[in-house]
Amino acid sequence: MLVTSSAEVGKTSGLPAAPLRRSYIKWLWLAIVPLAAILRFLFLSRKSVYLDEAISVAYAHMSWHEFLHVLRTRDFNMAFYYLLLRGFVIFGNSEFCVRLLSVIAGVATIPAVYWLGEKLCNRRTGLMASLIFSVNACAVVYSQEARGYALALLLIVLSSALFVTGLDSASWKIWLWYALVSALAVHSHFYAALVLVAQWLSLLALPRRMIPVKQLAAAVIFIAILILPAALFVLWHAPGHIDWVQPISWLEVYHTAVFLAAEGGKLAGNLLLAFCLFALVISAHATWHEIRTASPLDRWKTLFPWIWLLAPMAITAFGSIWTPMFFHRFLIVCLPAFVLLVTRGLMQVRASSVWVAAFAILSIVTVFLSYSRTRENWRDAVHYVLSQTQPGDAIWFYRDYAETPFEYYENRTTPKNYPERLSGENLPELHGEKRLWVVFYPVGSAGAAAIESKFGDEYTALSQSNFRGMHIVLFDTSRAR
Repeated sequence: MLVTSSAEVGKTSGLPAAPLRRSYIKWLWLAIVPLAAILRFLFLSRKSVYLDEAISVAYAHMSWHEFLHVLRTRDFNMAFYYLLLRGFVIFGNSEFCVRLLSVIAGVATIPAVYWLGEKLCNRRTGLMASLIFSVNACAVVYSQEARGYALALLLIVLSSALFVTGLDSASWKIWLWYALVSALAVHSHFYAALVLVAQWLSLLALPRRMIPVKQLAAAVIFIAILILPAALFVLWHAPGHIDWVQPISWLEVYHTAVFLAAEGGKLAGNLLLAFCLFALVISAHATWHEIRTASPLDRWKTLFPWIWLLAPMAITAFGSIWTPMFFHRFLIVCLPAFVLLVTRGLMQVRASSVWVAAFAILSIVTVFLSYSRTRENWRDAVHYVLSQTQPGDAIWFYRDYAETPFEYYENRTTPKNYPERLSGENLPELHGEKRLWVVFYPVGSAGAAAIESKFGDEYTALSQSNFRGMHIVLFDTSRAR
């Protein structure tokens, strides 16, 4: 038989299992943690920063007055990450330095996943889950970005581990730490709040006598107080900060599944997704068995990862009826639950170590494929423009926010000439410039095509180049056609 029998299900799930020897755990840690670190440090500076990363760096270099104004009026999401990043940019402004915080958070998540896996299942499952998380392409990619996702994942896992621990011990100290870590998770990414909702919903599967009501109520009230600034920001600015999210579709649901399994990719990504679905089906079968046979606490521990995985998706899907909010990148908050469930499924299969090893190898393949995927190539685009700029040149950005990643690389070079910035919402205001660089970003919009066509009718295009995510045209504006 490929899958263990029902009588053996408890050996690798929420029921007690034979303890692993400490020496065995030590040797595994000596392999898993360095592997996670290597995959996250490898090629850390290879990819160009993209718009969101450049915005993070710009916030980190603002004065405190400007920074607090931006948080209050425009971008409170990831506030805790931005605050920490301000301390990291003192080491430098290179891609390596600005991404280092995420790498550290990504590596630190590995032992946190082990702790959570041990609390929910047993040491062996915790170790295998930490291994699978360490080589998960989604986790690796977002540990290499100057954004708050890796930090949010670390805090979400710690929050969930403290939540489970608090139910076991009812310690006021544990619940205080739970409240603090949970609030910081929300301040690292707003969607972390959906994980907290999932945690509290999961308590419906526990008898009331097993819930430390006083400690839980105090923690919830403390969290509500700590995240009040974030809640007020969402109420005042909703839905403006996510108005670019597209309406939910089955294609986006599929993208979310591939995203959690392999971050992206076609052949390898779909193959790994099929592997994950196979493991999830087995995990669901084991869950059904435990619901009928396990103790109330073990039953809850079995159901909790499922509620964590599905509740945020269900909430955002339902909310999308009014405002689109189902977006695969934001649902990275479900990744730890996804990994735990896949691990538990693989642990139910006979020769589980072989299956986990095969899964890890395929995951590492998707990680290496992800190293070559670049969102936007601002590094080469800026080098191209600055290397060709002549005295008197000007530059205009189709969308003014595109100036942020351009300035990130412009400030790191020493060209002979910097093109003059031109303003204008729809068309630049020309003041006798002989040559005008126009940066069309994002590409593919009808508005950008119309403006490029209008320029082409009036001026001669001297050169044009395409870079990942953008289109750059140099016009001769010294005389109209």
